[in-house]
Amino acid sequence: MINRQGWHNYAIAGQSILVILVLLKLIFYPTKENRSIAPINFPDRVPLSKWQQLESESLADKLIPNSGYFVGENLGGHSYKYSLPDRSLTIEMRYLVNTNGDLKYFVKDYTGTIEPYLYEKPGIGFYSMYPGGDRVYLTTCINPYGETSVTSDRFRRNSLRHAINLKRILIWLTSQDKIVDNRCLWAYLSMPVDDSPPEAVYPLLEDAWFDWHQWWMKNFKLKI
Repeated sequence: MINRQGWHNYAIAGQSILVILVLLKLIFYPTKENRSIAPINFPDRVPLSKWQQLESESLADKLIPNSGYFVGENLGGHSYKYSLPDRSLTIEMRYLVNTNGDLKYFVKDYTGTIEPYLYEKPGIGFYSMYPGGDRVYLTTCINPYGETSVTSDRFRRNSLRHAINLKRILIWLTSQDKIVDNRCLWAYLSMPVDDSPPEAVYPLLEDAWFDWHQWWMKNFKLKI
């Protein structure tokens, strides 16, 4: 029977083997940077608790955050519209690849700053809610593991943490896929304030976001 010390030695040996394989892969079989990435087929209908879906349509634009610091490419998106008796909601989803997930300057275009408008939900991650004209907005970047972020630092930290695991390393060793998965679903929600102050609309927008995130994590995770 193998004791605790024996299992520890096996774990160290296994980690050493993985390190050697990674180094050999880097030296003799570097990842091709120009590999093709399949686009996402967004569903036409997404149920949202308490809300009635009115319509949805494909987004032909290749919008990316208007920032000199953003890196990435938009491979397509979809827009969804919902209603309550006294409120409407628009949600745009875009598939970003080879990105650094940097949305903070996109938010700053509206607010001039980001800190007061950056929120965190345990088990989900970070998102930003902020006012802009006659609407309030919520924006975030959902990585392939379901975690959300607004800044490039947090997006990179999440990506690196998931890159160092056995499943991801094996995928990388046996294919031309990159070890670090730099893709995200850019979620962009907005709601009119009407005659209400923005702070009064935030809870409704936030509640819709939590329900929205839950559905996508159950039904539409990016392939890892």
